Amino acid sequence: MSTMKLVEKHDFKKSSAQYKELDQLCFLSKNLYNAELYTVRQYFFTERKFLGYNQLANQFSETNQPDFRALPAKVAQHVLKLVCQNFKAFFALLRKKRAGAYDKPVKIPRYLPKTTGRQILHYTLQAVSLKKRLGYVNLSQTKIFIKSTVEKVQFIRVVPKKHKITVEIGYEKELPERKSVSQSRRFSAIDIGVDSSNVA
Repeated sequence: MSTMKLVEKHDFKKSSAQYKELDQLCFLSKNLYNAELYTVRQYFFTERKFLGYNQLANQFSETNQPDFRALPAKVAQHVLKLVCQNFKAFFALLRKKRAGAYDKPVKIPRYLPKTTGRQILHYTLQAVSLKKRLGYVNLSQTKIFIKSTVEKVQFIRVVPKKHKITVEIGYEKELPERKSVSQSRRFSAIDIGVDSSNVA
């Protein structure tokens, strides 16, 4: 059975009761992003190497880094992945530049604005509760309940925008099976013109 990946979207404007807490989460995500980015940048400046995800995650976990602990573990880990993805893109452009395949300036990933910056959050299934209220999903360690028709949630993304915050609830939908070509040919091969009453 094949499936299609879909999202159910919910927009929260500044007048919404849950906007303030969602915005604070995006702010905490920004703080963690900048803290991680600082660590990776400094390592690059001193070692001229990339500080990988596992090293970064271990360092923040072992030192009990406050921005890392401010979010659920699975959510914080995804912010780390965003930093690593941006640095990998940076190194990919550097390689193209050296090979003569890219002629524009290559800029190292930059920090998000300290007061106005916000960052996306990604909640895996392990960081989402579906039990507290029937027909609602709850983001781990929050008072945020979102009414949803999705029965089998796979992930939730909190996406900050200029005048609102969009919450995307990801899920999969099963697609109906299509008849194979061989099945179609088998049915079309039946001769409906034969009258069995005339067969000897």
